[in-house]
Amino acid sequence: MTEMKSVFEELTRKERFSGKEMFERTSRILNSERSTSSLLVPIKDRLGTSNYQYVITGLLRNVFLIELVNDEISSTKMEVRWALKESKGKKQEKFDESDPRFCTYENCLEIFSDLLMELKTSTERDEVTTLLKLYQKYSLLPYEIPLDYVQSPIKNNTLTHIHTINNIQWIWDKKHQRALNLREILMNPSKNAEHELFSTILKDKIKVETYLTDRVQTGKHKTNREKRWEVHPESVHFSFRRNCLEIEHRLVDQLSHFEGFPSGLFNLLKSEGMISDGETFRCPVTLNVLSFNEFRTELQSRIHGKSSFQVGHLNPLKLITDDPTSGHTPENISWFSADGNRIQGNLSLKEIRQLLGKIHQNYVNAGINI
Repeated sequence: MTEMKSVFEELTRKERFSGKEMFERTSRILNSERSTSSLLVPIKDRLGTSNYQYVITGLLRNVFLIELVNDEISSTKMEVRWALKESKGKKQEKFDESDPRFCTYENCLEIFSDLLMELKTSTERDEVTTLLKLYQKYSLLPYEIPLDYVQSPIKNNTLTHIHTINNIQWIWDKKHQRALNLREILMNPSKNAEHELFSTILKDKIKVETYLTDRVQTGKHKTNREKRWEVHPESVHFSFRRNCLEIEHRLVDQLSHFEGFPSGLFNLLKSEGMISDGETFRCPVTLNVLSFNEFRTELQSRIHGKSSFQVGHLNPLKLITDDPTSGHTPENISWFSADGNRIQGNLSLKEIRQLLGKIHQNYVNAGINI
């Protein structure tokens, strides 16, 4: 199917990439091949036309393409996995066979066929077809489907390729479905009277901090809003998709314990087993209680670049530490007040609490009342 390779290369050369065009043009090729059409027909029957198009488009995008940061690190650009890109000065790092994310077209085709066979079998289960429909209806990212890498390509300081047939899997387990189940309640007008507010929270606040990289202009691996599982695996911003899904769930769980969170919605989420028990949520640095009503007011009259409610890491990503919760992981993520985020800076939560304790004791010793 070399014709399909040309389609991908042509589409990624365009100024604006079109997933719809990719699906339409590759479908004609895939349906003409007996090996793939025999898999696609039953999948389409089980998913229905609309969801089938959504899932197959997402599968094509995630297997054959990658969204790399552009030359100026100002945005991202869709590329084929077998692209050859030179480094441009002090900006973009090169992308070629030496990059762990690189994958030949032939190997991508093998990955696609393997995942397609598993999808055919998996869609025989109602819970799988239900989950895929949730991804379509409540997606936060373009081409979002439950696909993830099995493990990091870094072992014993040796770097191998990550995008391989043995290292990509569908994630159907219930643990990673929780985020989608939460979205269904929060964004569904029939289940949540404030669905528009929560759609804004998920799409504007949680999505960016959970799934996309920060803007980093220095160092070896520069980033700017790539998907975290598509950034270079050596980057501190790399994270598996399953970790990101758990982070989304954790941030919503923490949010539900803000003071003044809608009681009816809280009770619904609690009865469905969606959120944990816990006390009113506090900023981990200042220990000030975070107010949902203040958060709502801020979102309704937002000022660009300013926010009293921020998301950060308890141990900053650039901080070298032996703490097992370090990195972009659910255990290392939290809502912060603006004051808390500013005070913490580049220190770990343990370090900043020790510093604050020392400062407080200094005031006591000096006889200064606060």
